Amino acid sequence: MTARVARGHGRTLVLLGLTAALVAGCRSTPDPIQVERGRVSILNQTKEDWVDVEVRINRYYLARVPRVRTGGRLDAPLNRFQGGFGRYFDIRREQVRRVDVAGRTASGTPVTLTWQIETSPEPRADHNRNR
Repeated sequence: MTARVARGHGRTLVLLGLTAALVAGCRSTPDPIQVERGRVSILNQTKEDWVDVEVRINRYYLARVPRVRTGGRLDAPLNRFQGGFGRYFDIRREQVRRVDVAGRTASGTPVTLTWQIETSPEPRADHNRNR
């Protein structure tokens, strides 16, 4: 028994297969730090667990977790991050401008990640405008 492909259809199937392979290969990996809807998410995209992980919001508010597993995700509500004097992050009054993650892998290698909001430079005052 032999399989026959009508003329032209074989090329179409090959092109569809190549296109699917290219699209699958071009998928971008998600950002390891995501801030949205009152939450911060940290994705461990490495091949080792992270231990003694600290997450800081705006270099002030802190949350600690003992471990983020390989391929794992840490989801934390922003209002659970605590700063000095016991004050918690208030999503109604503050904006997340920076997220820093620090820890180490199970083998001892340091892990550091930083996410920072992109801001445009402040406009410069033109002191010669009235001259």
